[in-house]
Amino acid sequence: MEQQRQQEQSEFVTKAELNKELEGLAGMMSRGFTAMNEKFDAMSEKFDAMIEVVRGIADRTESIESALRQDQTRLDRVEQKVGIDR
Repeated sequence: MEQQRQQEQSEFVTKAELNKELEGLAGMMSRGFTAMNEKFDAMSEKFDAMIEVVRGIADRTESIESALRQDQTRLDRVEQKVGIDR
């Protein structure tokens, strides 16, 4: 009877120690996931900023192309008036 009680108490201590270890591991995992989440958010913000830069470049490129087409159209008209053939 006494031996069974000691064994149960020993198992209880082991379970308590195991629970303590598991709680510690859970805390570490939680902190790890939180840190990963923060890094992901920071990366996401950087990607968003990069996308905006690329959009700005694309808009500017489109604007330049449009201006070049207009200039070419004007040049073509002047060449027609002057009688220059290419």
